[in-house]
Amino acid sequence: MRNGDRAGYISAAYYGILCFLLAAVLLDFLGDLLPFGAKHIARNSEGLTAAIIVGLWVQFARPRLHGSRWEWPLTAAASLGFLTVALVFYHAGSWPTRVTTLNETLFALVAVIPFVQASRRRPRPALAVSGLVLAVILVGQGIDLVTNMAETLAILLLVPIGLDFIDRGILDPDGPTRRAVRYGWYLFLIVAPVAFHVLQYRMDSTGWLGDIVQYGVRLNEAFIFMLLFEVYFTFGLGRAGKPAERGRPRPAAVTDLRSPA
Repeated sequence: MRNGDRAGYISAAYYGILCFLLAAVLLDFLGDLLPFGAKHIARNSEGLTAAIIVGLWVQFARPRLHGSRWEWPLTAAASLGFLTVALVFYHAGSWPTRVTTLNETLFALVAVIPFVQASRRRPRPALAVSGLVLAVILVGQGIDLVTNMAETLAILLLVPIGLDFIDRGILDPDGPTRRAVRYGWYLFLIVAPVAFHVLQYRMDSTGWLGDIVQYGVRLNEAFIFMLLFEVYFTFGLGRAGKPAERGRPRPAAVTDLRSPA
């Protein structure tokens, strides 16, 4: 099987399965298909939404827009579109919550889409963004807006780390990566939500730790999004970058966004 055919089949499976699951959640028939796992999937519809939209943008829109005069006008238009829909969902109090809950992911996409579109990748500023978001979460977790936007903030926290520090090969074909670091990150994306769940519902954490844990259980969607997205691109499409050379930092550069996938 040729690499192009293989990537095509994997892409069809990835987007097909995720779109089907999301449609089943939004149209409220998932319980008829999966009576034993429907609730868990339905609670993570925001993660499915982000994995689909960001995946489509990075795989198809980003390389086609790169270098064209329409690159940033269309990117800005996409962000504005997500903002508009997010605001509609946020204020649509009479709509089903399984639909309106997607507003948090859509708010995050307003910033994520232009972030991933940029061709020049800068790990240190990206980590600074994540640090700032983490500070907002830690300091403002008792504020209603910060609590209500938990999934939004979690996505904005994890995306710069995952794409500009861990899996640099997804957005930069020559981006240096270390397999052990990547695998450790994937393990973290799996273990963290489980740990938050155990601490919240099995160990009954209290005090400051309890507040952190209570906030952390709201972030499952962001962990699922990053895990699905990164595993798809690195294992499914082979965008794992190049092995990093120890002790020889590589300067940021404008990357060639062309991809066979």
